[in-house]
Amino acid sequence: AEARAKTGAQLILADPYVIEADRNDAFRSMMDRYCDCVHRLAVEFGAVSVRVQDAFDEALRSRPSDYWARDRVHPYSYGHAVIALAFLRAAGFEIQ
Repeated sequence: AEARAKTGAQLILADPYVIEADRNDAFRSMMDRYCDCVHRLAVEFGAVSVRVQDAFDEALRSRPSDYWARDRVHPYSYGHAVIALAFLRAAGFEIQ
């Protein structure tokens, strides 16, 4: 709140994520709880919300998790592209 008041900056909050489609997976379940917290904070502070987990959930419909990252957390370059697209979309850009 202080940063916004002093600078007029627009806050951007990005989801933590795990590249895992199985919502019953313990790590994924924890990330879903963290994402809920980030979404609430975005609303509370009027921040742009970057839905990185949602972006990977969409990507996981076409390729398995090991395509995007060896360890479900540190993505390969095409996994970084998923994150970049999530940021662009949150900023109002649409890629055709």
